Amino acid sequence: MQREAIKGLLKKTGVAPTEIDYVSCGTVIQEVFTSNIAREAAMAAGIPLSTPAHTVTLACISSNVAMGTGIDKIKTGQVNPTAARVRPHTIRVLSLAL
Repeated sequence: MQREAIKGLLKKTGVAPTEIDYVSCGTVIQEVFTSNIAREAAMAAGIPLSTPAHTVTLACISSNVAMGTGIDKIKTGQVNPTAARVRPHTIRVLSLAL
């Protein structure tokens, strides 16, 4: 599901996978077999292996923490385009146009 959300986001915005500097996704419950679902989804969506990604696992606040991470990275100049997502219900995009 995250892979498709990331692929759709890239297609909708016209941002190339190579332009993504960082991926942060949130989930309520960590999956046993995929501890970093954000990285797996990013790689499957065509984002380069060299792009860092992490998954936030916090009940009910994962999306806020994932978005906060992206905002902090943008504000401090660490990254440019950033996408944050929480699964399975909400997709939130941060500053893909920056």
